[in-house]
Amino acid sequence: MKQTMEKKNMTRRAAVLLFGAVLSCLAACTHPSGLERTWERAGKNRAELEKVLRHYGDDSRKHRAALFLLEQMADCYSWSGTNIDTLKRLKQLSGLPGKEAWTDSVKKAWNFPQLLSCTKVYDAQVITADFLIRHIDHAFAIWDSRPWSKYYPLEEFIRHVLPYRLGDEPLEDWRESYYMHFANRVDSIYSGGDVIRKTQAVETIINRDGFQWNELFPSLPHLGAGYLFRHRLGSCRESCDFTLYLLRALGIPSVTDHYIVSPHTSGMHWWNAVRDTTGSLVPFWLEESKVGREMDDGRPKGKVFRLEFGGRTCDVTSEYFGRNVARVRIGSDIRASRILLCVFSCGRLVPVGQGEVHRGEVAFHDLEPGIRFFPMYRHQSGDLRFAGHPFCVDSLGSTVFYVPDKWNRTRALLRRKYAFHHHLKERGLRMAGNRVTGSSRRDFRFPDTLFTFPRTLKTNRHVMVSASNRPVRYLRWDAIPSRFNVSVAEIAFHEYGTGRKLPFRLLDLPSPVYGHGVSNMTDGDVLTTYQAKEHGPQTLVFDLGGIYRLSDMLYIPHNDGNYIEPGDTYELFYQNGSEGWKSLGRKTADADSLVYEGVPGNAVFWLRDLTKGREEQQFVLDGQGEQSFH
Repeated sequence: MKQTMEKKNMTRRAAVLLFGAVLSCLAACTHPSGLERTWERAGKNRAELEKVLRHYGDDSRKHRAALFLLEQMADCYSWSGTNIDTLKRLKQLSGLPGKEAWTDSVKKAWNFPQLLSCTKVYDAQVITADFLIRHIDHAFAIWDSRPWSKYYPLEEFIRHVLPYRLGDEPLEDWRESYYMHFANRVDSIYSGGDVIRKTQAVETIINRDGFQWNELFPSLPHLGAGYLFRHRLGSCRESCDFTLYLLRALGIPSVTDHYIVSPHTSGMHWWNAVRDTTGSLVPFWLEESKVGREMDDGRPKGKVFRLEFGGRTCDVTSEYFGRNVARVRIGSDIRASRILLCVFSCGRLVPVGQGEVHRGEVAFHDLEPGIRFFPMYRHQSGDLRFAGHPFCVDSLGSTVFYVPDKWNRTRALLRRKYAFHHHLKERGLRMAGNRVTGSSRRDFRFPDTLFTFPRTLKTNRHVMVSASNRPVRYLRWDAIPSRFNVSVAEIAFHEYGTGRKLPFRLLDLPSPVYGHGVSNMTDGDVLTTYQAKEHGPQTLVFDLGGIYRLSDMLYIPHNDGNYIEPGDTYELFYQNGSEGWKSLGRKTADADSLVYEGVPGNAVFWLRDLTKGREEQQFVLDGQGEQSFH
């Protein structure tokens, strides 16, 4: 999906803010003087909060739960301002049929700075004892009724079931309304005591009801339980918020985890995870992966973080990949006491961790195996500079360094400048094998198979030679793209003998998504697409307006524009430790691939498109000299 500039800027801002939060709490996720800070923040409302502790004076479990909420409350807040209410209303309206046309103008009128006029309202200053007591009592009542609760320590319930908020959303009494609306529906699917099967039932209900993808105003605070209860829309963060409210309302220990920036593509991503009775974490995201003990969304993560109640961001990478450590030597010429652990994303190195230099060495803990990281330091000029060669931790826990081997050079065959987003890869694989049949009759009584879609993702330009010599007028494409909608960037049919591109009109056409009409199939732009509204099998019928023998069909699938484009100028770099990126020269593409001879072995490379675009990712070469972005 083509990102808006607003979203890109928001992602950069959020990445900086999140990393700042991460650095402040990598060592621990506990607050040394939480209760004192809450009393100080509460001011005149302190007496109201103290009522809660007195109320549970004879109940050790609930007293411990109340104490936890109060200890972590000092930095809990929501935003107040009419701008936020207006933006949330506009976001909801933008998802209604026929409202898409004005979203661009709305984006221009309302943007991130609007939030600066809003104010923070701290929970400690306004929350009531009745609110907290009602919340705690209801959470315990549901928890104690669940068969799985006996397998968890109290601390798991307190941290990952009890909290009354997720982030900076409005302060709301949501728990009972979620339970009353969903509990019986979920139980009708599964009423047993397996917490993972119960979560699968929750997933089924949410998918039945639907959750609308909507990226309008990504800078908004968390939308809140009430808003998402009424309006199931948003991006991955909002879908995770809604899922988390529901899971916790049903007494299921659950969290939302995220990475600051992807080591594979770009940007942040959030997903949910449930704590199994065995102590294992079962991650999932409704849009992509099913809930299951052996399931994995397949996304490279690098480093994983969790926003806990109270605003603390914790490094939880070890819960996904176990414990490990990478020890990296730092050159004596580098005057830095702290080295940053960075991930490459679209030409930038983004910090996701740090380590202290001790005797010329820095130790980085808990890294996803197989992910390439870059050690960097902050120069006195303020710039980030390389402190050594890229490295990764392998599956055995050993540290592997990518030191260019200039004595063993190889040939590089380059087809892309950016990793495949898994959506595009899966979409391409699902479209493979589709067939286009042709006939001189509109009813296709005697059809011939003319074209079969290839099973390759090496290029975005597929020219398929006709398998039949019979002249046809009508062409029928029975598209079976599984869970995806039909989406085509370009399509063309050429006459045999002349090579002439034949005009056509579509007779049967699934209704398009707004802004993705049929004209996008023939506009010459590989980034604009026709997209069908409905998902699943679709049929497109083309009328050539006359009977022709076809030589071939050009098909360009829904793609990201990151293949090698003829006419674009590229520059290839390799990473050379503290010396940084070294150029291997510029080339202008005259085909859908580039070849560089004699590049260093064992190196990390970066291919830049100097003509257009911003999505670029580092890669290595496999034994055949082809790119591996993993």
